[in-house]
Amino acid sequence: MLKHLVNLLLLENTTLDNMCNELSQSFFRGFTMRVAPHFLHLFEILNNWFDNLYTSAANRCTFVMFYSKRNQSMEIKRAGSQPSGKGPAEYFTGTVRIDPLCNPPEPARVAMALVTFEPGARTAWHTHPFGQTLIVTAGCGWVQREGGQREEIRPGDVIYFEPAEKHWHGATATTAMSHIAVQEKLNGSPVDWMEHVTEAQYNG
Repeated sequence: MLKHLVNLLLLENTTLDNMCNELSQSFFRGFTMRVAPHFLHLFEILNNWFDNLYTSAANRCTFVMFYSKRNQSMEIKRAGSQPSGKGPAEYFTGTVRIDPLCNPPEPARVAMALVTFEPGARTAWHTHPFGQTLIVTAGCGWVQREGGQREEIRPGDVIYFEPAEKHWHGATATTAMSHIAVQEKLNGSPVDWMEHVTEAQYNG
C-alpha cells in the first residue's frame, strides 16, 4: 500500500523523479526514502504511524528526509549581519576593511565583497583565474596592471581585469576609496597573491 502511495506521489510531479531515484523497494530496518519538501509533512505523519504500528525495532521503517537545494527559498543577507574583516598584512599594505557581500556554495563560483582602503592603502600584486570586476562606490583610488600606467578611479567607474592579468588597486595617497569586488573561484580560491607593491610603484 505504501509503495503504491509513493508511486502516486511521484506521478503527481514528474520533476521529482531524479530526487527520488534511490527509492527502496524493501520494508525492513534501514528503509530510506528521498522525499520532496512539499511532501515532508505527509511523510512525517506516515513515519509516526509506522512507529506506533511496529513496536519491534527490526520491523520499524525509518524515513530519512532530504531537502532539495533547488527548492530552497532565496537568501537575503541583511545589512550588518556579516562581520567586517581586516585586510591581512600578507596581502595588503595599509589599513583595509573587507565587508563580505556574497559567497554562495557550489556550484556557484562568484564571490563579492565591499573593500575600503584608507589613504595610502592598497593590495599586493595579484591575479584572478576568471578575471575581476571592480565597481567604485566612494572616494578616489588608483589601479594598475602590469606594464600599464597607473589610472585614477572614482565613484561610478567599473574596472575589469582579464583572467590572469597581474594588477593592484587601492586608495590614493590622500583619499580613501571603497569598491565592490566581484570575482569567481577556481578550486575554491578567487585570487592568486604575489609580491607587495613597492612605494616607487605605488607613487607612479
